[in-house]
Amino acid sequence: MAAVCVFDVTNRQSLEDARKWLADLRQYAPPHVVIGLAGNKSDLYDQEEVSLEEAQQFQEENKIEVFQQTSAKENIGIEELFKGLLAKIEANKDAVKKQGKPGEVIDGRTISNITNNKQGNEGAESGKCKC
Repeated sequence: MAAVCVFDVTNRQSLEDARKWLADLRQYAPPHVVIGLAGNKSDLYDQEEVSLEEAQQFQEENKIEVFQQTSAKENIGIEELFKGLLAKIEANKDAVKKQGKPGEVIDGRTISNITNNKQGNEGAESGKCKC
């Protein structure tokens, strides 16, 4: 239903790496998945390499539904991040009900049939991936 991409606000490269993670997520996740972005370590503001404005621009450019600055250490923004994701999931519940068929295009993305991927995953033929 949702995925969260996390980057470290004290490490600019982690935001650049997030582009790759988002590409993978969009390739393999269902088209209705709600994507969140967390800028973690916001408690280390004196070491910040990625500003709030840069992160918000990244969110907008990459069409990420939810963004929140967080600090796992200080428990800041975590609850807000998940509340935002839940609100988007609720708003998208009609899209979630629609189960696309392999090869079908929904929201510009082609549905893949992951359960029929026979790249060595035992049980794939039965539809039960044992990755």
